[in-house]
Amino acid sequence: MNKIPKILIVDDNRDILILIKHILEQKLNAEIYTALSGKEAIDIINEHKPDILIVDYILSDIDGVEVIKKIKEHPIHSKIKTILLTGFKEKFIKNQININIDAIVEKKFNAGKLIDNLKNIIISFLNSN
Repeated sequence: MNKIPKILIVDDNRDILILIKHILEQKLNAEIYTALSGKEAIDIINEHKPDILIVDYILSDIDGVEVIKKIKEHPIHSKIKTILLTGFKEKFIKNQININIDAIVEKKFNAGKLIDNLKNIIISFLNSN
């Protein structure tokens, strides 16, 4: 039996959060959670233990990179696949951060690229279990 992946989407822009959630619900068979802040995301991660985290780089409280750093520090969460959403160029972000992120998606809003990256991460996740 294939496990249905749990996905957490984090963005402090409610409209973008709803848009991403709607797109993913249309395209993927997944359990989807949402958070409007980094702190809320960490609480949801601790409670629901998602398989995939889609997080905006700039949030109202702590940035997406810090959220990823915090979860990667804990062995129980270290295998969560991560997608960082950003308005910056991917090359710029890769030069600025020093953590392992599975995918970076520019937020120009390229829903097709987001879905492609997410599908690849989900396949990777399913193949590793």
